[in-house]
Amino acid sequence: MTTKYHLTTICLSLGMTSAQAELLGHWKFDEIANASIAANEVGDNDGEVRSGITTGETGIIGNAYLFDGTSEGNIPVIAGGNELTFSCWVKTSSAGSAQAAITLSDNTSTDQYFQLGLDNSGNARCVARSVAYNAAVTTAYNDDNWHHFAATFHFEDGQETTTLYVDGELKNILTESDDAPTNLNDFHVGSLIRSSGIVDLFTGLIDDVQVYNEAIGADGIAFLFDNPGETFSTLDSDEDG
Repeated sequence: MTTKYHLTTICLSLGMTSAQAELLGHWKFDEIANASIAANEVGDNDGEVRSGITTGETGIIGNAYLFDGTSEGNIPVIAGGNELTFSCWVKTSSAGSAQAAITLSDNTSTDQYFQLGLDNSGNARCVARSVAYNAAVTTAYNDDNWHHFAATFHFEDGQETTTLYVDGELKNILTESDDAPTNLNDFHVGSLIRSSGIVDLFTGLIDDVQVYNEAIGADGIAFLFDNPGETFSTLDSDEDG
């Protein structure tokens, strides 16, 4: 099965084939102005930068991508599983509609996806949607400052735990009865792709996108917040990076 990453201008593909926790993708977005490729630091799944994204903007560290909220892009794919972590830095002042920073979805369905971003009030939000719509939400962060967003998703024995972190701190945790979404075939940065089309387009800056095939603990998330641009080693038992 082929999967796409949609960066509001990027395309990637990754497989989750190992039971060992690992970093699936790391897009630093450090490319200079007018770049056409978003490099994946840990594999060959580079993204294709398309219209609607400006590269070479000032990031939380190095450069970042500016998303204009009007178009989509993509990267080829990562497979879903029973555990995931999404991590990125965002800066936006936009409100009025939901904004997706990172999503993994089924483009043939309206109801199968993981998402990290903001709701239509500018509140930080992560969503795991399969049978039920399970959203962990916190307060508004569309204040035009840099914020670190992270979400972990864990499914076990028909129970789903969705955890939302902002700026290294646990903000919300939600446990519901649900199974992991299946047939996830599109990974996006800056938008969500559903069977109805492209929605939740992001307006603002995104930097340092990371995806892991494990639900990283609170200390690991704090490490990512304290060390922009660095990756967390899931083999590090004391979770100090």
